[in-house]
Amino acid sequence: MNLPSEDIKDMLVAEAGLGLTFAQNLFIGMEPSSPRNIVTIYDTPGAGPDSNLAKEEDIWHPAIQIKVRNVSYVAAGDLITQIKDALHNRTGETWNGATYILIQCAQEPFCLGFDENNLALWVMNLDIMRQ
Repeated sequence: MNLPSEDIKDMLVAEAGLGLTFAQNLFIGMEPSSPRNIVTIYDTPGAGPDSNLAKEEDIWHPAIQIKVRNVSYVAAGDLITQIKDALHNRTGETWNGATYILIQCAQEPFCLGFDENNLALWVMNLDIMRQ
């Protein structure tokens, strides 16, 4: 199985209305200093798996964090809300060999404030169930 961030990246790229392109304005695990307006996906700790004697039936509970950085507070907030709408409550989808039973927001997106370059930083956390 891929890291959850890889599959979420593919889901976001497939959402044409978001205008995200991997390695241009969408990144995994590391936030580059440029461009200024970007989305970064991080793998974060989730809950332990639901184990079954038949290993292929294990249900995993990873989590991810998505961070939006933008020169505009409002644009960053709008984009992370669009990302939330695209991912929250997705069910029964298979991406890169992993079946996503459920993707749901752990809480509403929120602003972390501004970085040292005065760029707005918004984040959201998603809980995932996949097999």
